[in-house]
Amino acid sequence: MTTKRILALIAAASVAVYSAAGIETSLRLDASSRPASSPHPWILTGVSSVPVSPPGTVPADGGAEVPRVLVLDPARYRPGEGTDLLVHFDGAEGRDETGRWRLEPRGTFKLAPADLAYMGAGAASFRAPGSQFVLHPEGSALFGSNSVSRDFSLEFWLYPANAETGEILLLWKGARRDGSRTTTQQVSAIFSRNRMVFSFSNFFAPPGGGAFQLNLTGASLLVPRTWSHHLVRFDSATGLVEYLMNGFTEATAYATSTGREGGTVFLPTVGAASPVTLGPNYTGLLDELRLSASWVERPNLGRYGLDPGTAVSPRVDLGWSNSRLTSVDAEIRTPGDSGAAFFYRVGDFPETWRADTPEWMPFRPGAPLPDSARGRYAQVRVELYPDPRGAVGPVLSSVTLRYLPDPPPPPPGEILAVPGDGRVTVRWSRVPGDDLAGYLVYYGTAPGEYYGREAVQGPSPVDAGNSVSITLTGLTNGRLYYVTVASYDSVLPRRPGEFSREASARPARTVP
Repeated sequence: MTTKRILALIAAASVAVYSAAGIETSLRLDASSRPASSPHPWILTGVSSVPVSPPGTVPADGGAEVPRVLVLDPARYRPGEGTDLLVHFDGAEGRDETGRWRLEPRGTFKLAPADLAYMGAGAASFRAPGSQFVLHPEGSALFGSNSVSRDFSLEFWLYPANAETGEILLLWKGARRDGSRTTTQQVSAIFSRNRMVFSFSNFFAPPGGGAFQLNLTGASLLVPRTWSHHLVRFDSATGLVEYLMNGFTEATAYATSTGREGGTVFLPTVGAASPVTLGPNYTGLLDELRLSASWVERPNLGRYGLDPGTAVSPRVDLGWSNSRLTSVDAEIRTPGDSGAAFFYRVGDFPETWRADTPEWMPFRPGAPLPDSARGRYAQVRVELYPDPRGAVGPVLSSVTLRYLPDPPPPPPGEILAVPGDGRVTVRWSRVPGDDLAGYLVYYGTAPGEYYGREAVQGPSPVDAGNSVSITLTGLTNGRLYYVTVASYDSVLPRRPGEFSREASARPARTVP
């Protein structure tokens, strides 16, 4: 086969490779992605990466890795001036934020992960009959020894698995001295016919002692495997005891001598301090338990605050400068009136990037991006907005970047080096392509090391422009020179492609 034929075949192969540069490529980033090109994973502010678990279940320890999504961080109740007990159930075992109660998990009690909690990073998980969570009132003002309280509120979020009759969510037993007589006391929260029943036996004390029973039975049915907020509050000015579920009144009663407003008010009176047991016979979840020495007027029913959360993706390497980011898709759910805003940025020198440089440009997922969205590196920022009521928030599963890589042109398919007197003439096959701007010729005196400086045309590499040959003069006769050629396109700064194969020639005064 002739040299001309070889050059033609290699040139044709170069066309096929060069034309492939325009093929659109996609890269998907989910909550666990961290490309090698990025110095960091997702940067999350007010947002968490949580595993996707079936509703109402707690993933088994170990096992295969489950998918993760990005969600807003739920708000958490905060201790106030009257807070006597506050447990988020977020830590390894949960803790009382006020420090007044000592907590003791028992049996099979454990914490559920954040994706199952209503607020914060976890919830209490109970499975009857072998799991309990015991609260010891070591410094409580409301349940301390011989305490007499005034206003109080008890609230929590509940996720019952079944809400079967006879399940016991909360139980406290105590005793007080009424003169020479001992009166047993009990406070309980139980399920009866799919309703919540709060019972206070001798908890509210008539002046001078004696028995007093007060019950509150919810009017609404509990829905299994659904979060609901429960609040019991006492007003010492009127004796009103009220039970609310999800902010609506379910039952009322009066701890008074008349059983209605206007009689003598019976105040909460505790004898000997004794523990409160959670979940002695309950299956389900419990979250954000708070006891306050005050009347909670308006319960916080919002799962999220009003401020958005922000997620900044890892930095993605598109391969070459001048690559064009064509669009960005997002796999996201926005229940209710929640929403999201999306931004991107691209550039070639990420070491100079700062929080807001380059500028973040807004975009609509799936919509075409402008032609100016070009660069080697790309990044996405997502702002997640909760529903105005704070009940629901967006769930971001992934973003997918679609782009057109713009590699430099391929090297010439063939190269020849012809020696002469103090010179070497280099010829190569032309590389077709609309964006081809020229060729760089590299030379040196060792294989693969192209650091030559002798040629009159300049040190290696020498720009040959759009020519397919060049003669390097001023070389030393008898010395073997190695040469290779790389193509470059019109993108600035100049970015040569890969080297061609290597050729060599030894200049001589007389060439045989």
